[in-house]
Amino acid sequence: MKRLFAPVLYCAVTVAMMFPLLRQIGSAFPHDLGDPLLNTWLLWWSTKHVPLTTAWWNAPMFYPAPDAMAFSELLLGIVPLTAPVQWLTNNPVTAYNVAFLLSFPLCGWAACLLAVELTGRRDAALLCGLAFAFAPYRMGQFSHLQVMSYYGAPIVLLGLHRYLRTRDVRWLGVFGGAWLVQSLTNGYALFHVSLFVVLWLVWFGRDARVVARILAAWAIAAIPVIPMLWKYRQVHTALHLVRDINEIKQYSVGLAGLLSPPPELALWGRRLWHSQGEATIFPGATMVLVGLVSFVSWRVWQYGSHETRNRDEQLLIVLSAVAAAVGLSVYLIGPWAIGPLTVSELRKPFSLAVLFRVLAFLRGRWMRRAWREQSIVAFYLIAMAAMYLLSLGPEPRFQGRPMIYEAPYAWLLHVPGFENLRVPARFATLLVLCQCVLLAFAVARWLPRLARPQMVVALLAIGLIADGYVRLRVEPVPAPGPQWPAEVAAVVELPTITDNDDLGPIYRSMFHGRPIINGYSGYYPPHYLPLVFSIRDRQFSALPEVAHGQSIGIAVNRSSGDAATAEAILGRMSGVSRLASDDRWSTYVMQSRMPPGDRPGDRLPIKSISANRHNEDVNRMTDGRIETAWASGRSQVGDEEVLVDLGSEQSIGGIVLGMGAFSFGYPRDIVIDVSFDRLEWRPAWAGQTAVKAVHAAVTNPFVVPLTIDVGAIKGRYLRMHQVGSEDGIPWWIAELSVRAPAATPQP
Repeated sequence: MKRLFAPVLYCAVTVAMMFPLLRQIGSAFPHDLGDPLLNTWLLWWSTKHVPLTTAWWNAPMFYPAPDAMAFSELLLGIVPLTAPVQWLTNNPVTAYNVAFLLSFPLCGWAACLLAVELTGRRDAALLCGLAFAFAPYRMGQFSHLQVMSYYGAPIVLLGLHRYLRTRDVRWLGVFGGAWLVQSLTNGYALFHVSLFVVLWLVWFGRDARVVARILAAWAIAAIPVIPMLWKYRQVHTALHLVRDINEIKQYSVGLAGLLSPPPELALWGRRLWHSQGEATIFPGATMVLVGLVSFVSWRVWQYGSHETRNRDEQLLIVLSAVAAAVGLSVYLIGPWAIGPLTVSELRKPFSLAVLFRVLAFLRGRWMRRAWREQSIVAFYLIAMAAMYLLSLGPEPRFQGRPMIYEAPYAWLLHVPGFENLRVPARFATLLVLCQCVLLAFAVARWLPRLARPQMVVALLAIGLIADGYVRLRVEPVPAPGPQWPAEVAAVVELPTITDNDDLGPIYRSMFHGRPIINGYSGYYPPHYLPLVFSIRDRQFSALPEVAHGQSIGIAVNRSSGDAATAEAILGRMSGVSRLASDDRWSTYVMQSRMPPGDRPGDRLPIKSISANRHNEDVNRMTDGRIETAWASGRSQVGDEEVLVDLGSEQSIGGIVLGMGAFSFGYPRDIVIDVSFDRLEWRPAWAGQTAVKAVHAAVTNPFVVPLTIDVGAIKGRYLRMHQVGSEDGIPWWIAELSVRAPAATPQP
């Protein structure tokens, strides 16, 4: 019974904290209707087709884009939990909520088992599991089932430590299996936990044969992951899908993140330093108190103090102090220069100060002794510091000011895979696990010296629960939608298709069984954002472009303020017939033809290109690389201009703007003129290009050749004047070509 006490306790706390969800387990989602709804759909789809098959990759979202599953995390490690529930209840919401609720006791029990192995005490291990299962950081991650489901990581470490102690190869199987499950559950963990394992091998891998066996087990476990990674790489490379560095910086932890609790916490929420969701890594008062008492009582700073300092350590400490003084001088006297030495900002000298101090620490007495003894406590202390440093992202900031130049996370961006991870802050999950292991060591050290150890364990348990306790908010599932006749190949819900409005269509698609044109994910196919903007601007003629010759169902949500406008537009469109109407929905069927293809003529030679915005980058339009692009600035404001000189008079038939991954940056409204001498200009074409961008992205998603046919007009100079506006999105051009008039097709 003692062995079951910990998981029973974790289940009991889960029931108490999550009772509002248990009451509505099949009809509500925890926290919000964002990622929980998407993840429900992903898990549901994995019960409809065998994962990693062609049919499975071609999931029915973002129609007509293929391989839609490659735009999201796959959550395959959670499917063994949700699939039986889905098959038994036929309710994907219940299946999702079961996985969400089980994440608490499973994370707790896994961390408890790791702590038992490391400390040998079940009371200390119980607190470790409690701290991990209900950590304040995890309470800010309710929307992200893949982050909540981190129960594989402690088992990975359990397998490694147990194998190191016993040399029993069965524990290599535990290590490899847990790593595989965790990697299939959480795409971030595939890289984060792997990096942690590398750190573990550096610290504990002193026997070459042991390291070789661990690496062999790891390689075998990685075999099932290879097809998944290969498909991701294939799709993302073809569509040029990348993460913007500014987005990565945005989702990093700030230097004040340790004082930022998630707002969901009943005790601490919104009472300390405010920060954005992913950056809230406050460990809780109980964890802080245990850490302070342990630091003082263990006299950590004296560990190895009987050894003498090396001269290189002393030199590094001096260099660190000098660099810090140079950095602080910017605040005291402002920027300054002596000969070639210029100091204008804090972060570069401060970065050197940190680097020298870290090197001094690595060469220090404390570190030398810990390394010789292969101290487990020292390893988790160092790993905790490393995970915190990585969670700060590529440009650590304090109150919005960059503090470190080229932080370690910036180095990881050169490692394949890491450049696709948007949220460095999720390294905090392993930071929390290290904190929980150190808590177990602290408690295991204290308890034998106490007269009433059970009382201390009980008080710490209460403190940990209080720190992580939340007032759970649940959201009812979206309203049901209409059903569709058999001839409908895909469905779109109008009048708006933006992030939050797309979640209802995703939910309803699990019940009407049709592919949806709407979608929501971490990446978008090239046609999707141009389609979103087209619908927003009431250019419904974009819909036949995505229908691509098929009949599509159109549902107008009549609760929207734009419903009447959408119904009026659809009523005037040819090929659209009304199906039904009630208080909630108006439904239509659009019979569409295959849009005609573009027939641009031969390329004309371009002598030069100039622009009135970022002229230094115009060569990117003709460098033959669709991955690079010219951009007009932060936004389209209506006065951007690009001038093309063909070198001599030519017969011009059209312009092709290759957009690649920048399809969302099409020119909102463009006027094209031609001239012989740049003095007298003649109009060639004018209009909005959203529908053309959708057509180009559906027809050729790899290049997205936005084609503007000007007929046949002569001239040497061609001027494109962007006269529309779009806040926050520049005019992008990846590749520009001017074409001769197309040849007349033979009858």
